[in-house]
Amino acid sequence: MKSSEIQVPDNWILTNFGNKNLFEILGSGITFFENEKDYYSTSSIENDKLIDIEQVITYRNRPSRANMQPVPNSVWFAKMKNTLKVIQTNQFHIDNVIFSTGFCGIQANNIDCSYLLQVLKSENFNTKKDNLAEGTTQVAVNNQHVKNIEFLLPCSIYEQQKIASILSKLDEAITQTEQLIDKYKKIKEGLMHDLLTRGIDEQGNIRSEETHEFKNSPLGRIPAEWEVIKLGKLINAIDPQPDHRTPAEVENGIPYLGISDFITHKNFDIQKSRKVSADVLIKQQNSFEVENGDLIFGKIGTIGRPTILPVFNEINFALSANVILIKPYECPSFIYWSMEAYYVIEQVKIATHSTSQPAFGIQKIRDIDILCPKPEERNIITSKLDKIEIVINETKQQLYKFQLQKFGLMHDLLTGTIRISNCEEQKEQSSNVNIGTHKTQAHNQHIEDAVLIGAIVNVFYSDKYTLGRKKIQKLLYFVRRHQEASVACFKKKAAGPYADEVRYKGGEPIAKANKYITTKTDNLGTVFSKGENTEKALAYIEKWEMLSDIDWLLSQFKYTKVDQLELIATIDMARCDLEKEGISVSLSTIKHLIATNKEWKEKLKKDYFDDFSIQRGIDESYRLFGE
Repeated sequence: MKSSEIQVPDNWILTNFGNKNLFEILGSGITFFENEKDYYSTSSIENDKLIDIEQVITYRNRPSRANMQPVPNSVWFAKMKNTLKVIQTNQFHIDNVIFSTGFCGIQANNIDCSYLLQVLKSENFNTKKDNLAEGTTQVAVNNQHVKNIEFLLPCSIYEQQKIASILSKLDEAITQTEQLIDKYKKIKEGLMHDLLTRGIDEQGNIRSEETHEFKNSPLGRIPAEWEVIKLGKLINAIDPQPDHRTPAEVENGIPYLGISDFITHKNFDIQKSRKVSADVLIKQQNSFEVENGDLIFGKIGTIGRPTILPVFNEINFALSANVILIKPYECPSFIYWSMEAYYVIEQVKIATHSTSQPAFGIQKIRDIDILCPKPEERNIITSKLDKIEIVINETKQQLYKFQLQKFGLMHDLLTGTIRISNCEEQKEQSSNVNIGTHKTQAHNQHIEDAVLIGAIVNVFYSDKYTLGRKKIQKLLYFVRRHQEASVACFKKKAAGPYADEVRYKGGEPIAKANKYITTKTDNLGTVFSKGENTEKALAYIEKWEMLSDIDWLLSQFKYTKVDQLELIATIDMARCDLEKEGISVSLSTIKHLIATNKEWKEKLKKDYFDDFSIQRGIDESYRLFGE
């Protein structure tokens, strides 16, 4: 590293956007065009994605701000303070789009354009941009400000490309995970509408007026067995901060939580949350207790958005003056889902807009009308909705993990803290090898399986949870798929893809003989533990360049339950069979394949092989192993 105020890595430079050899900051003005083009304002972009076209324009009939011309090798960012909106141009934009003057465009000369995109998305650039922004009606940077923004740049185009490639793959993972969340949310919305307004009969069918008896109610037509009651009869509503005064913020204090602090139910962002003194927590604990199933409801600012809380004895936190604590008398999950129902959201909107000061107090909470089935049906409804909510929350946690990885890697890679080693040497070698091919195997498959099983047991073993053969088999199947190695030894068994060869004459007995693992049999079956020679297996993993495979396996499945491993592995094997036969992969074709296999057909009777779970398995297969 070279010594200076900013540490510049070897073969990197400290530059700025005023460097005319590398960049051109694009001015306003567009060339005449025939017919129509799409106009992108800054509102058209969210982060780095197009969400909407502002309008379709002609050259003569366009807003005055539609005056920025996309050009090749350019990246555009929104100039406003506290706004991260970035878009890299492609040929479609060049031919069909005009940008708003709210964007600043930078054309890359002699550097990789995808690397420039990552620089403009980085915290370093956006912090500097925000610090330079000025103005009265709109606080933003101008071109002169942008010219003075410094950043670090690798001299090697190859290193730029490798950095951009790593970060863009994380971007893709984030985008795919966001799309999965959106997809599951739409499924949930449909289920909520059906289950919370029509319910489910004794045969497990959604009721309809064509086949079931309905009656009139203040909330519309409802099943004859249901009642409309006030929420206040089912819950106790508590104001956690009755003096309505926001306590002073302190360093290293107790999290003071409102609705916006929660990432998912029971999980909040401890770093970003406001911190208050322990006295606030003690005062609240003396007034009320937070128990399992309790939730909060926004009453000021963010109104609504019911959120399930962790309990006080699991983690210390205090509740904001902007929320109401709701303590259900019974069936807390049903209370939560009812408060998410569209008919409750409409009641909240009407009550909120009836006053000049938008707020939703305790009495308004108590006066909400709730549709109430009989207890047995309530339990069935909540079970189905809880299941999909668990999937959504798990996927949100995965998204949060990807976002944290991206944040950390972006800083380390764009500052050279982590280097892409031997870039030019790798570039030269890459022209002589097939990059898509996995490492050459210098040992037979049985030995590799033994070493992999040793490594799998090493990272997945826990004193708290049993590690059984079913999980080992599924993880071995997944790692082989990730390596693009053969999975031919895995057959369709009742527990999903299963390799008798690995169990009886391959990897498992070799791993035991070499003491990479130990096994014992109890009432739960065969239980796997680490062996005294586990380190030898790990040495082979490193020597054979499989550390990244084990890291991938752990990152994807560390918290995945065995039933879900069975689901995903089964769906993935079914998908591979369908693709081999040239049959399109869909919910119906996967179900047909499972239903017509004598070993697998009973799976369709399991709760975790319902239609939603199978579709999720299809999505996971494509996310994990690509098209």
